Amino acid sequence: MQKPFKVLYLALFILAAKGTFADEELTYKTMKDNVRKDTKWKIEKQNTDLSIYGEDKDQAFSLLCTPQFFLSAYQQQDKQIGKEVSIKRQNNKLIVSSKEKKREKTKTYDIKDKAWIQEFKFGFQSFLSSTNAEYKFCIVNPKDLDIHDMIATKEAVENITIEGKNYTAQKIKVTLQGFRKRFWKAEVWFDKESLTLLKYRANEGPGTPMTEVTLLEKNPLAGSP
Repeated sequence: MQKPFKVLYLALFILAAKGTFADEELTYKTMKDNVRKDTKWKIEKQNTDLSIYGEDKDQAFSLLCTPQFFLSAYQQQDKQIGKEVSIKRQNNKLIVSSKEKKREKTKTYDIKDKAWIQEFKFGFQSFLSSTNAEYKFCIVNPKDLDIHDMIATKEAVENITIEGKNYTAQKIKVTLQGFRKRFWKAEVWFDKESLTLLKYRANEGPGTPMTEVTLLEKNPLAGSP
């Protein structure tokens, strides 16, 4: 086992002490070009895994992962264009498929032992709990099904205010790996205590508008203990 993964393995005990996110509901506000969109996420236990479902007026998302947010399956549905994207991890391979009207496409990637993240809200928790300064992972672009190698780097711990609430937040920067890091970056803030994503800022590349996502609400699911 490589050293970074040893550190992350130890971090799982810290993450367990903080608690998983099971039986919670999160609401996020997305602002882009002065247009607001709210997305609701539900996190529930499913046997020994976590089932995560998110939906807004344009899209629906489904994730299956371990309590430490290691992803095993991801689905995304774009309601307006009728496109569905499905990604599954089978050992060291990612099986990626899409359906749009009568067109179907499938790609397979050998990612070896790389970490895989699709949704930044659910995937960095073990990294945030560890002493590692950076975290390498891969992500699949649902638009073209291409895979990209990414790197997240811890920056400052900041005091920030989100929707009138004060938080102590760990800021991380996410970029592409190698020379391509010059073309895109995201800034993300996580609550140091709960590891919940508080704020996200990024565009889709040079010359594109900025997207900002902020946490609106975090509540236990109805009926949960």
